[in-house]
Amino acid sequence: MSKYNIYFGPNDEFLDEMSDNVETLTLNEYITLLDLARRDSDVKKQLDKELNNYSAVVAETNSYASITDNGINSFIDMIRPITLSNCSVFLQNPPKAIVNQLMKSFPEESSVKNLSYAPVTEQLVEDFVKEFDSKIIGQKDAGKDLAPALYEASKNDNDKPTIVMLYGPSGVGKTETVKLISSLLGRKYMREQMSMYQSTDAYTYIFGGSHSDKSFARDLLNRDANVILLDEFDKANPTFYSAFYQFFDEGIFEDTNYKVTVGSPIIICTSNFSSINNIKNKLGEALFYRFDAFVKYKELTKEVIDKLIVKIVGQQYKRISDENRDLLPDENDLINEYQKYSSSFNNYRSIEKIIRNDINKRIVKEKFLI
Repeated sequence: MSKYNIYFGPNDEFLDEMSDNVETLTLNEYITLLDLARRDSDVKKQLDKELNNYSAVVAETNSYASITDNGINSFIDMIRPITLSNCSVFLQNPPKAIVNQLMKSFPEESSVKNLSYAPVTEQLVEDFVKEFDSKIIGQKDAGKDLAPALYEASKNDNDKPTIVMLYGPSGVGKTETVKLISSLLGRKYMREQMSMYQSTDAYTYIFGGSHSDKSFARDLLNRDANVILLDEFDKANPTFYSAFYQFFDEGIFEDTNYKVTVGSPIIICTSNFSSINNIKNKLGEALFYRFDAFVKYKELTKEVIDKLIVKIVGQQYKRISDENRDLLPDENDLINEYQKYSSSFNNYRSIEKIIRNDINKRIVKEKFLI
């Protein structure tokens, strides 16, 4: 173990690395003591003594937000008392200014380790193929087109991201597909709502501002799995598309504070584009040709909507207590009633919302005599 240990990766993996260090002091606690020591010599003596009682000073990803820019840029000076103690330093996802200082000042005593993320595996691809049709109803062709991209992401020799665009109408299974992949991984996928990428704040989030600002790069480092969803990609301001060129090509994302190498995740962009030509015209060729696969999701047919009604009613009935279920019609009778109006439904979200609200109204009306 080195004196200065730098880790890039998710929080649970970092905490596992720290499990052998029983007596630890957080970086923020250390800074508080340091500020007091600078004003009181007795506290300084106490700090020097106290540091030897700890095995490590530890900073997690969000620990750096409370440090000033000057503190980040003079980090070596700030940790000077630690250099004279028996205490080690463990840093999770530090800004590159801190990494550069440590590697320059203490190259022999510093180490960098990239922690592992839950990967896409061949077993996951097999499970995806088995479960897709029953979970994402009416999109059989989409499942067949997406499976090869998942397989590509599972290859051990793959050292770049696999980039996939899921396109088609809203509420037909695109986001549910990502949730299925996430459930098979057993880890939470990273989700970015691209429709929010319109403002100055979004520019700072993508390209970097102060190290204390929330940023896409820092969220990438702190993700749990190698599945990244860029939701509603078509609705982002085109100004931001250039930020993804190197990211899609090489798996490297860099802003003013962080440089992130993501390895070989699968990056899934969802959109409401209607055709391949529509996608190419909106994104431009430079970004379009960085995608590895385009997967089309279709409008829901009446047959599919009828199946979704059966599924949704069943889900809603499972959520209801036996007592309240007795206030409703028989499950099959209610399914038949909703299916009479299936032509008025057009996507999963609207079907679910209408059925959920109607069932709740029926229960409230019977239970409270409204």
